Formats: sequence, C-alpha cells, structure tokens
Amino acid sequence: YATPYLVLYVIDFLSEAKRRGYRVPDSALLQARQWIGRSTRNLRFDGSNKSGAEAFRTATYANYLLSREWQPEIGDLRYLADRSANQVGDPLALAQLGAALALAGESARARTVMTRAEGEIGYGNASDYYRSTLRDSAAVLALALEAKDMPVAERAELVSRLFAAS
Repeated sequence: YATPYLVLYVIDFLSEAKRRGYRVPDSALLQARQWIGRSTRNLRFDGSNKSGAEAFRTATYANYLLSREWQPEIGDLRYLADRSANQVGDPLALAQLGAALALAGESARARTVMTRAEGEIGYGNASDYYRSTLRDSAAVLALALEAKDMPVAERAELVSRLFAAS
C-alpha cells in the first residue's frame, strides 16, 4: 500500500520527466490528474492531530501539482490558505501551498503563506525522519523561485539562511 503522499511524489516525478523531454504517456498523466481529484476530495485539513496534519501535507502537495501542471480548484487553495495554513507548522507543506497560490494568480495569499513557511523553518517533528533545517530551507527557496513570487531581497535572505543551516 502506498500512501497518497508517496503517489503524489511519483506523479511529480513523472510530470517533471515529461517537462524535461522524457517519454511519459499522456494517458498516465491523465490518470494521475484524475487520481489527484478523487483522492483529495475528502481529506480533512485540520492540523490539530497527526492524521489532520498528514492530510494537510497531502492536500498542499496535490494542489501544488494541480497548479503547476493542470488547473487547481481555486476554492480549495483559498480554503487551505485561509482556514488551515495557520494550524500546521510544516514549512515544506506551507511552501507548496504558497507556490500553488502564486501559480494560480493568488499573489496576496501566496506571499502570506510563503512568509509563514519561511518562519517555520527549523521547527521540530520527531515523527518526520527526513526533516532538517537544510532540507526545509532548500525546499522553501526552490518553491519560491519556481513560483516567481518572492522579491530578490527576500530570496537573498533565504539563501543566506540556507547556507547558515548547512
């Protein structure tokens, strides 16, 4: 059994391969798009418990992929930003949400969420074995650059923090 987050990671890999010119069947990406729609429809975004926080991470990753590759549900993005983003301290999930909002043209919300993502860099989560300040800094920077919604001065500051963390 693969977790929904892991399936999204595979979809991300395949869509990135396609963008870089590798052969990926269009039917596979269509099925991926349909899977994202079905699997995220009933997620509970409450970050007050572990399953809610995991659902939030899954929802933000799914919406980031939808914004980057297809068409996101703007209402879902706004809901995540306005109602759920303040309940979860995961900088990667917040940066994915910020990038999704920026790619969807929601600049004001994107800036608010991305600022929150930067502020959460360094938070601890004992159940996440892959989390580190370096990883979170690099992820926030990469997503901010991809979304092209971060002023140059803020990029430079984040790069400085990235090097300080390493």
